[in-house]
Amino acid sequence: LCLSGENPGWNGKRGRVTEHIDACIRNAQTTDLYVCGSPAMVKDIKSRAIDMLKLPKANVHGEGYI
Repeated sequence: LCLSGENPGWNGKRGRVTEHIDACIRNAQTTDLYVCGSPAMVKDIKSRAIDMLKLPKANVHGEGYI
């Protein structure tokens, strides 16, 4: 989880999820990725996971919503 908006009480990761995704995936072959959010963000994360981080396409799932 990470928060891109303002919230002084948040103690977790901050920024966009695209800034943190690489560090979250330790083994691309055994990772299942589920991402939801804005359609553009979902598309970016799915592309990065498959193309750059080499997750199998069958392990990457997403849902875009507004």
